[in-house]
Amino acid sequence: MRVYVTGADGMLGTALRHELAARPETADWPVLGVSLADFDIGDEAAVRDSIADFRPDVVVHTAANAVVDSCERNPGPALRVNVGGTHHVADACRRHGSRLVYISSDYVFDGRAPGPAGYNEDDIPDPVSVYGLSKLAGERIVEAVPDHLVVRTSWLYGGTDPALDQVLAAAREFLDGGRPRLIDDQFSSPTYLPDLASALVGLLPGALAVRGLLHIANRGRAS
Repeated sequence: MRVYVTGADGMLGTALRHELAARPETADWPVLGVSLADFDIGDEAAVRDSIADFRPDVVVHTAANAVVDSCERNPGPALRVNVGGTHHVADACRRHGSRLVYISSDYVFDGRAPGPAGYNEDDIPDPVSVYGLSKLAGERIVEAVPDHLVVRTSWLYGGTDPALDQVLAAAREFLDGGRPRLIDDQFSSPTYLPDLASALVGLLPGALAVRGLLHIANRGRAS
């Protein structure tokens, strides 16, 4: 299979590429990872031409402006990437018949009334942040691709960038003698990047693959 990964230098994109290379059954798959260093995902022509040149069987769209506070302060760039960029990727996948796996977020929910086991796929989204709204808009865009899978996940950790990984940022600040300011009234299911990457690789093939919407997160709950 030919696999195309957006946001390839991000936390999940990096973990996914490592997982593909490490598995004997996928190690020889042609993989192209693209990031902002290659082109702006908000550039429709660049996205279209890149996907057309590579002719992927499956596109994993991990690219996003995922810094929630930044999205609130400056919605324009967030919408350009999370909504406009997703539209460009989805349109290219429709043109070439590629399977599209879109990474979404638990931020599509308002957090007010999760069930005992958290939110499930049948719960109705109600985002309360710009980031959550942009990810839900991306989900709706992706639904227009015949072969698509939307994967919602939660609070990723295990990366190398403290700007994106709250656990890493807090640990580094503690080690430097600081006292991190942490949110203590927000609960979710922290999800280890290699676990999510492993699950995603198993969902990439189109034959007998899961389609539609799926929640993937580690067990448990933490603030």
